[in-house]
Amino acid sequence: MPPAALLTATTLVRPFSLLVAGRLDRPGQGAVARLQGGGLQALSFECPQGMGDAEFFGWSSAAITAARKLTKSVLVYGASSTQRAGTLASLGASHVSIVAG
Repeated sequence: MPPAALLTATTLVRPFSLLVAGRLDRPGQGAVARLQGGGLQALSFECPQGMGDAEFFGWSSAAITAARKLTKSVLVYGASSTQRAGTLASLGASHVSIVAG
């Protein structure tokens, strides 16, 4: 979801919810920064596939660092291996799922 639309939706449902989690297509620093003050308790995004180890580490480090500045809970879906899931967890992801395959 685009950050502006997510922020608008969060603002509308926050008064009626105990927990609000948002999902981003691309969790870059800019996208996450635009959500500051929106009342999210969790942020989720998909783990990209087909990256080499160095590229994956760079992406995951940047994405999780940006997300953790906004919220305590970071959910990452679709890690391609237990090794990558461990990397995500060690960088601060609170929840990680692994693609079966």
